[in-house]
Amino acid sequence: MNSSVSKPRLRAVFDTSLIVLGLTLSSSNSRLVLDISRARGFGAIGIPELVLEETSRVLERTYGRRVVFSARSFLLRLCTLIPTDSEFREEVEKVRGLVPGKDLEVVAAVRVFNADRLVACDRHFDKLKEYRTPKKMVEEFSVRPYPSQY
Repeated sequence: MNSSVSKPRLRAVFDTSLIVLGLTLSSSNSRLVLDISRARGFGAIGIPELVLEETSRVLERTYGRRVVFSARSFLLRLCTLIPTDSEFREEVEKVRGLVPGKDLEVVAAVRVFNADRLVACDRHFDKLKEYRTPKKMVEEFSVRPYPSQY
């Protein structure tokens, strides 16, 4: 019998910043996090509806409508969409004051999804124990990161 115990795989929530940078910058820690995700390095990945919509808006504004369909399809295959239901809205109220208003839904998603990690490029999340920059997340997987945090 094997005496080693396998480590449980992490549950993560991704923020818009990680996704947009990961999809658009090939030599970045954000791209490495997406590559780890595609290789099933995480147990589960969640994104709130807000992140899916923000990502779509940013990509459309920057790269045009053609890019949005493939990006959304990729995200919906890779991630669990966290619905904005009554439980989610209650959690938004509970976390009010922890981060600026624009980030409340991401923090609520971490709680509702029971995530171990929030991977983002936003210092507003520094107070959260789950928060990791893309570089820190890559290092947790023992992958050699790029020099930047993102």
